[in-house]
Amino acid sequence: MTRRFWLRLVAGLVVLAITEAGWTCWRIVHQSTVQELRPASAIVVFGAAEYSGRPSPVYRARLDHAFDLYSQHLAPWVITYRRLGRGTPASAKAALARNTCCIEAFPKPADSRNPGDRYR
Repeated sequence: MTRRFWLRLVAGLVVLAITEAGWTCWRIVHQSTVQELRPASAIVVFGAAEYSGRPSPVYRARLDHAFDLYSQHLAPWVITYRRLGRGTPASAKAALARNTCCIEAFPKPADSRNPGDRYR
């Protein structure tokens, strides 16, 4: 095997790696522009940190996104899930999520008798 063969092999592998990286970048950018919204049974919002009764920026963004999806009538329910910390009552976490989103924006279901049902 000559030196020339090895140089061509390495150059070919470098070109292949650059081509693969470019293709991967193009696919990521292309996929990020595709809207894949479709109706669902419920929107589930997984929690993040909260600070003194205020949602963290990440949790706030998740709740805002859920509100936007709900406003587009993609699901009849918004369910918030939070792991409770020590000594934190479940009602405090639910109230935080409820108060972060506009309460009026999530109307009570017509068949519900419990006013808290809309926040499950």
